[in-house]
Amino acid sequence: MNTVNPQSVASKIKALRESSAVADVEMFSRQAWFIQAADLRPGGLPAFVKQLISAAPEHFQFSAMIEAGRPEDSGRYSLRQCLGIWKTLTFNKKTVANQLMRPEATGPSGDDTRDFEDLLAFFVDRKTTVEDATGDKPQAMALRNALARFNLDYLKLECQQIAQSKLPSLLSDICQHESTHLAGTSYCPALPALLTEQIVRHATATRVQLADTVVTKTVFRELEFACSERVPVPIVGESRFGKTQSVKVWCDANPGRARLVTVPDGNREVDFMRAHADAFGIDYNPSTPAPILKDKVEFVLRHSGLMAVYDEAHYLVPSSYHKATPPRRINWVRSKVMDQGVPCAFFATPQSHRQTLEKYVTTTGYRVEQWLGRMAPPVILPDLIPFEQIVAVAKIHFPEIADVLLEELADRSINSEGYLKYIDMAGRRSRFLARERNHAVPTKSDVLDAIEEMMPPAPGPRVVSDCGEAAPLVAERHCNSSASARQFATIEQFSRRGTDTGRLLPAPALVT
Repeated sequence: MNTVNPQSVASKIKALRESSAVADVEMFSRQAWFIQAADLRPGGLPAFVKQLISAAPEHFQFSAMIEAGRPEDSGRYSLRQCLGIWKTLTFNKKTVANQLMRPEATGPSGDDTRDFEDLLAFFVDRKTTVEDATGDKPQAMALRNALARFNLDYLKLECQQIAQSKLPSLLSDICQHESTHLAGTSYCPALPALLTEQIVRHATATRVQLADTVVTKTVFRELEFACSERVPVPIVGESRFGKTQSVKVWCDANPGRARLVTVPDGNREVDFMRAHADAFGIDYNPSTPAPILKDKVEFVLRHSGLMAVYDEAHYLVPSSYHKATPPRRINWVRSKVMDQGVPCAFFATPQSHRQTLEKYVTTTGYRVEQWLGRMAPPVILPDLIPFEQIVAVAKIHFPEIADVLLEELADRSINSEGYLKYIDMAGRRSRFLARERNHAVPTKSDVLDAIEEMMPPAPGPRVVSDCGEAAPLVAERHCNSSASARQFATIEQFSRRGTDTGRLLPAPALVT
């Protein structure tokens, strides 16, 4: 059960912007949406807190432990230090006494937690000193025994258990309630810094799922531009070169900044709103009226500060229409996203992007300038990837396959119709064949058989390098980018924004 409501998060962010109660609202927004995204994952916020504790256990110490300084007794706290910490954790004596009066509470409990509570309730108060641990009195024996049992390691574990119990609900409240501020707690004094560190750790861990190809670098760069400068950016590229995976990984790595909306086919408004609800975690069911869901989506979009990244953006154009059919999805995105200053980007393949819009304009006479005029010039993704980058992609997905066999996969993929997509299919087939043949890892015969089965060669000649030399491997593009090559687009003419590794070239089938 998810506990963080996106509308409540957006409402709090809206209130903070209006009141200036938080110095850096954008940072809080990023942290709050990062928490909300964690709540959507399996296990919700309890699993997220467990992940925090595992990733940064040093952050989970009682404030008094930090004030006590470094352990004075060979990696353990001295009695003086322990008393300073224990005094801040004193339990209610009446509550513990009532627990001890229960029938099952007679005799030693053998439970460290209960024994620790008993210690704090009966033998530690503000006046307790180191001298109270000398002699044969019950208090002295209890303090000496406690020094051995309830020292540094126990206190760390106790703090982590308290955090696991209390922090999930606190994080939920921080995201949604105006009166609950993001600040340190007794069991996690540097909570804001911890969240910021976890955002970076999550982005880094997610990013390593992809190799640095020219496509990935271009997608990441343009999404950063669209998000930071709030400029609508259309990005056009073939489906076989890692475009979709790149945009997905970027959004997954930055859940506090952006969400990926996969536009569904068809003309139904409710399907379009559900796609947004799925992306933002807005709750709905099959009977939720479209107007109600639409209001929720529009409120979250307008006030969340999140970027909307649209994949399959050609489905924004009506799929069935006549001369008088308005482009409802385009008009909605234009008025509720672009005109409201919501950062956005749009991904499509060259053929679908051009043909779908062109056909609609021809039939209806729609003034496409109203739509394209609000966007930056389209980015045409590279249609060739350097060989070593293809090998790097294969190595990330199939680390168990020998390098020389990965090169064989890369070589064949270049001259197949599927390109990077076929590397994935052939690699998976290699794994399957290895298991079927009782091989610990894919062997040469497994990989070569998988290549023959899953990578039919593309018709026509093999790849030719930019220099005109026949090459069995794809040639690298020369660095010859030029910002002046960018031109504003119409339906039939696009320009490519320069990349670090590629020179500007017209995209096939798009330039007249």
